[in-house]
Order: sequence, then structure tokens, then C-alpha cells
Amino acid sequence: MLQVARVPEMLRVREHIDLFRSYYPHPLPAAEVLRIAKLEGIADQLFGKLSGGQKQRVLFGLALCGESRSDFPGPSRRWAWILSRAAACGIRCGRFPRRVRRFC
Repeated sequence: MLQVARVPEMLRVREHIDLFRSYYPHPLPAAEVLRIAKLEGIADQLFGKLSGGQKQRVLFGLALCGESRSDFPGPSRRWAWILSRAAACGIRCGRFPRRVRRFC
């Protein structure tokens, strides 16, 4: 996942997802990325108008755009997989470590 990132603030969330998906030959579907990262409600908002937490969720979504979990280094890969499965099952993230909960 991107630890420090600057993405254009004049693009909408959905446009960022589509742009990052275009980097991979077999990306995760955009609807799936938006659902896992909980971005459906803000998909049409400009990135620059989002709150800090919403921007972090967008960056998490951008990290999910790749074609496999191997796009993440080491432990991040494991947490991304756990969070994506938890989100898919509707599980709240209150029991995850603090450093991970910010993506819930």
C-alpha cells in the first residue's frame, strides 16, 4: 500500500481507480475495489474534497487494483487480504491492530 502518495486532486475517486486498474493486465473489477475499500458513496467526488480518512481509503483502494495479493510487500499483503475478506463478509474491524483499523 502507498505509505506516502500524492495523486491529482482534480480527479474523481472512480477516475483514480480506473487509472490504477489500467496499469495491470488483469485488474480487480472497479466495482469490487469500490466495495472492498468502502468507496461506493464517494466514487463521484473529487479527491481534493475528501477528508483525510476518506483519502486513506482511496489509497487503500488503489493498492487493491493490482491483479494479485503479491503486489503488496510482506506483512502488508497479509493485512490487505484479511481486510478485504473481512469487508467482503461485512465484519467490523474493531479487533484488528490500531495501525490496520484506519482502513476499516
